[in-house]
Amino acid sequence: MYRLMALYAGLQARLADHEEGQGMVEYGLIIAAVAIAVIVAVFALGPKIASMFQTAGSSLSSDRTKKANLAGVDARDVLAKVAELAI
Repeated sequence: MYRLMALYAGLQARLADHEEGQGMVEYGLIIAAVAIAVIVAVFALGPKIASMFQTAGSSLSSDRTKKANLAGVDARDVLAKVAELAI
């Protein structure tokens, strides 16, 4: 009976040693799953995100052009036209 208890205690000790690294393996699997999800999302949404940035860039450059055109407007001419409209 003593031998059986000793064998059982020995098996328990061996299993306890093997379970210590289990947490690290689980964290590694979680990190791998998150990395795969991020890669898939980047490939799936990449063209849409690029299009959004391109649209924003075009809008900014057209705004810059409008501002450059407004810089050449004479304030007196604008006030004169506003005064004509008010009459």
